Amino acid sequence: MTISKTSEITTSGLRTNNPSQDYLLEAKVPKFLGCLISDYDGKTLLIFEFYKGAMEYFIKQNLSKKKRNNFDLELVPMFISAINKYSVELYDKNIIDIHMFGHNIKMKSILHFDKYIITFFLNPATKFEDYQEEVVLFFSTMFRSYYKELEVYNEFCHDPKNIFSEIEKLGNLWIQKLSSDSI
Repeated sequence: MTISKTSEITTSGLRTNNPSQDYLLEAKVPKFLGCLISDYDGKTLLIFEFYKGAMEYFIKQNLSKKKRNNFDLELVPMFISAINKYSVELYDKNIIDIHMFGHNIKMKSILHFDKYIITFFLNPATKFEDYQEEVVLFFSTMFRSYYKELEVYNEFCHDPKNIFSEIEKLGNLWIQKLSSDSI
């Protein structure tokens, strides 16, 4: 891709002097790339994605080849968990959520959702607050419906009924629906 003198790089990605082209550039990044569901120790339990590999693709897009080869998406929840534990040690308080912004994505972690941490990767233009009720409803229902399976998996890393692939299919469809809905 060639960047002309009339373009600039901003925190939300490439910008041109033509608003309709800006929209097309941002439209390539879905509203919701996906999310990682982990326990408080940062062990990834479930991954929901707009399409398989979407989160890694957009995260790695602006990394050098060396950094791309060393990046592991499943380490992100461990990092978020470490920040949360460090804040408790340092300030004797839990952090409620964490926000990070990059060139073409932003990240939002909800640190205290039942017994889990949910880390979303979003298009920078997506306002998470507009979707918060739907997110809370979906995860409340999911955690209530699959409580036993999540507990067994979290403790023994065993999915006896292969239920996690079913949960991930439902989660992937939900992420796609969120990304296609207009609010």
